[in-house]
Amino acid sequence: MCEDVRLVRAQDADQIKSIADIESKCFGHPYTFEQLIEEVENPKNIILSAYIDRECVGYVYYSAVLDECELLRIAVVPQCRHKGVGTKILQLSYKYLSKDIKSIFLEVSKNNIYARKMYTKFGFKEISVRQKYYHDGSDAVIMKKNI
Repeated sequence: MCEDVRLVRAQDADQIKSIADIESKCFGHPYTFEQLIEEVENPKNIILSAYIDRECVGYVYYSAVLDECELLRIAVVPQCRHKGVGTKILQLSYKYLSKDIKSIFLEVSKNNIYARKMYTKFGFKEISVRQKYYHDGSDAVIMKKNI
């Protein structure tokens, strides 16, 4: 399944609607369609839709400034989780980053063991913790990868 994942830069309304649908399934405080339109139009952002065949199964969202970028979101539809799709999305997304990028930062819930394991597999290191950062009171783990 995950071998068939392909990434496309999000540009049109249908792609952004698919991302908004995934947002509503995956996050407690999702971006709206209108917010996503603004994010896609921002030249410092890299937002990529992930497809298997013609179905949007996930996406990844980076924001880059100078030689750093932040992985703001990565999401996979519930029916495709734990099948390597998120790993494939992250792996494929690196080729869309500028050659000037020297490091990637992200934050992830301390409770999200699967995501933390995936990020560690990709070379991210835990560098800090934000106590009670999320709405549910869980901590955010800050991770960094040098490229």
